[in-house]
Amino acid sequence: MLEKLTREDFEALIGQKFTLTASEGQTHDFSLVDVVELPAPRARGRRASVPETIRRAPFSVFFQAATLLPQSTYEMRNEAFGAEPLTIFIVPVGEMKEGGYEYEAIFT
Repeated sequence: MLEKLTREDFEALIGQKFTLTASEGQTHDFSLVDVVELPAPRARGRRASVPETIRRAPFSVFFQAATLLPQSTYEMRNEAFGAEPLTIFIVPVGEMKEGGYEYEAIFT
């Protein structure tokens, strides 16, 4: 399922809660705060373009959470995606001004 999701799928969920399950079984609330389209991949010396084999344009998804977790692959759930969790690699990218931490997941 993850490989079929697009930027638009996540944009519709900005402001919604995702439940992350850590390896110890602890759950954490994450809020989807932004979705950003990324530039198309480039081959050295060529113009940027999306090869025909790529089904979606690359994008980043940004989450906010109160807890600082290490970069890793986690199961994340949101009711929009049904009962099956999404297995997403997230990276903490900084501390938020209003408190908590920001995380990024990149989809290519």
